[in-house]
Amino acid sequence: MRKIILFIIVLSISSLKIFAQDDKSKVPGVELPDFVITGKDVIAVKKSDKIKPEFVTTISENFIKPSYSPEELEISEFSLPIKKDLSFLDSTFFYNGYISAGLGRYSFPFVDALYAKPIENGIVRLKFSGFNNREYVDNSDRYGLKVGADLLYWTNIDSRFLPGTQLHASGEYGTDGYKFFMSDNPTEKRSLNSGSINFNIKNEFNPNFLFDFTIDDKITSIQQEPFNENNLNLKAQSLLKFSFLNIGLAADYRNHSIKNYPDVKTGNDIFIFRPTAGFQFTKVAKGSFGATISNSGGNKFFNPYASVAVKLSDALTLFGEYNATPEFFGPSHYLKQNIYLDVDSLSSVYFEKGVQYSVSVKYEFSRYYQIDGGLKFFSAKDYPYFVDSYQKGKFALAKTDVTNISPYVNFLFYLGPYGEFYSSAEVNMLQNDSDDFIPYSPKLKLNAIYSYKFSESFIGSARADYLSGRYSDIQNKIKLDDYFNLGIDLNYIFNEQFDFFASFRNLLNQKNYLWYNYQEVPLNFLFGVKYKL
Repeated sequence: MRKIILFIIVLSISSLKIFAQDDKSKVPGVELPDFVITGKDVIAVKKSDKIKPEFVTTISENFIKPSYSPEELEISEFSLPIKKDLSFLDSTFFYNGYISAGLGRYSFPFVDALYAKPIENGIVRLKFSGFNNREYVDNSDRYGLKVGADLLYWTNIDSRFLPGTQLHASGEYGTDGYKFFMSDNPTEKRSLNSGSINFNIKNEFNPNFLFDFTIDDKITSIQQEPFNENNLNLKAQSLLKFSFLNIGLAADYRNHSIKNYPDVKTGNDIFIFRPTAGFQFTKVAKGSFGATISNSGGNKFFNPYASVAVKLSDALTLFGEYNATPEFFGPSHYLKQNIYLDVDSLSSVYFEKGVQYSVSVKYEFSRYYQIDGGLKFFSAKDYPYFVDSYQKGKFALAKTDVTNISPYVNFLFYLGPYGEFYSSAEVNMLQNDSDDFIPYSPKLKLNAIYSYKFSESFIGSARADYLSGRYSDIQNKIKLDDYFNLGIDLNYIFNEQFDFFASFRNLLNQKNYLWYNYQEVPLNFLFGVKYKL
């Protein structure tokens, strides 16, 4: 164990990704930038006297926000569509923080607050959020609380020691309380507690050597059940750049400590290593080649890795990637997807995507619109999926061999004075060897959002989410009704200190189900005010 951890620290030279990605995109840009590590935070200036305005969410994450099913485990950021939140409503500015509160039909109340204090070369932030949702069917009430703090610090770009280095430390803890309201015991409560501590140091300032090192520790427990999980994750990655070649190394160590029963501990660990070599073939073509190597409890994995990108024209770019990889998750990963999961006997979940590739193409015209689409494919053995537990109203994990073919397309339009529009569509053919569709895996996923600025002070957006072709059993005998959630968000800037907002969800009052028998919130609305500090 110590040797592995020491090895990871020494291996602060890793890079899992082939191309740079700026904060505006989740896939490589058309400009085909140099090979760099992905990062969302830009190296800061020497001193920060006042926090620059940034986007903050005005609506609670628990306000009828769909949480999709387990088939949506990421294949690779390389092939993920560009997803920008175009909702102007979710873009209320703040300087030193804000306090936001609201009341609604079922949300009673909702509170969200943030305080930020600039320091020399950095920012300290404190966060708090809470909600209480009253029941819409018997025993469907739910509440949640979360507190957190983080520190973001930069060294000066002219510093003698690690110039332009960013350090980020954060911690949070929260609880989510709800009931198994469709079980044989509908008043049975569950208090799901979770917390995390994270430390990250990275440097993207040096043009020849980039590094990124992260320590992340997550805890999850259930107050009413003897379940406790600790997930330790150490990551190290960097890139060494030469005139003709880029050398990247990545190391990822994960350790699970899981307690399901009194005095009984389980859990495994995994070590993943990926070396890569990147080449600039021509001015319009790049490639990266390497291997993915891992070991987890005797499960050894070795597979080649390759990525290419070709700029066909100023507006058209082609991408391709082969990325077979092992997957390793703890029970909490699936518990966050399905809060009604029975975790009594669950331990670490390991499976391999032995074949996995993606091809995509992106077309963009200036800043006015862009379209990207492609095809994703993977096959896996012992792929986990949700099934009914032996206890009514609870779920368990089962495993089967699967293949998945998933064509997709995304549209992004900047319409100038007519607003902004984003939409995505994905066909998802996740099936086992008998051609049965995996439960809770939608064959079709659609979402769209249109935002419009009525005036400098009044902004609105309309959004829609749609899922179809879902089953609750592996034999595909029980088909779930289509899921459709139509919403509207409005925000009025009253003055520099106050905003008033309103949010509406499930406007058609549809009976939506993400999990069998568990109805989602019907027509809901929330009205609130935000005070900017």
